[in-house]
This record gives sequence, C-alpha cells and structure tokens, in this order.
Amino acid sequence: MQAQTPVGTRTLPWAVYGISGGECGGARFLYLFSEASGVEAPLFALDGVDHVEVMISSSMDMWPDDFIGTGPAEVTAHFDGQSASIAGEITILQYDSGSEDTLWCEPEATPVMPDAHISFTIALKADGWDIAGEVMADYCPALSKFCP
Repeated sequence: MQAQTPVGTRTLPWAVYGISGGECGGARFLYLFSEASGVEAPLFALDGVDHVEVMISSSMDMWPDDFIGTGPAEVTAHFDGQSASIAGEITILQYDSGSEDTLWCEPEATPVMPDAHISFTIALKADGWDIAGEVMADYCPALSKFCP
C-alpha cells in the first residue's frame, strides 16, 4: 500500500487490526506500518511508531453485510511525530472473525492471530492525500482498545 499524506509519503506493507469496546464498541481499527516492528508494538507504544490508522465504523446500517462491501472510514497518518486525518470510504473484500471474540479482552496476553483477518482495498483522495492499495490485516488483540 502506498500513502501520500500531508505529513509525508510512505510504503505500508505491514497490516494488523484491533477491535474496540465501550462507546465505540465493535469498530475495527486497521493499522498499516512501514516497518515490521510496528506490528509488534502495543497500543500505548504507537506514539513513536510511523503508521496509518483506519477506523471502520461498527454501525451496521453503514455497511451492506457485516463489514463486507464499501463503507465509511476515518484515516489518521502518524509520521515523524506529526498527525493528520481524513474521512473517506474503504472496501472490505473479505472478513473472517476467527478467534477474535474470545481474545479481544486480553490484549496483553495474545499475539497476532492469522485465523482472524480482514482483506481490504482503500483508495482515498483529498487535499494532500492519496492512499491506495490492497492489504490483508491479521487480528492483533494487543491493538484492541476500550473507548470511554
């Protein structure tokens, strides 16, 4: 995946996702990294890691069939200590929830789980933004978050 953003250009070949609980419960957060080491970083350590975060709304009336199809996404790029955001659409080609239901509440004790994954394409264009490509993201409970 290639990303041209207001805070820089990056190639982002590594992807994982987490799930949210609380008020934003059920949303999926896709994380795209330029380095493999980013995949292993816990959520609290992402401040110093270059990445793109894509939030997929959990509101089913926004998605045709359990996250399959095209729906809204919020994208934030974090590069070189700077951040910038954009709203747009993402297309989910395949979504297999695998073991995510039993593991999301114990993020510190679980690794990346390839039996749960999301395959998606993204094409966002706006002022200073051009993010495009197709990616498969495995589930990573360490990146799950609880919204107040």
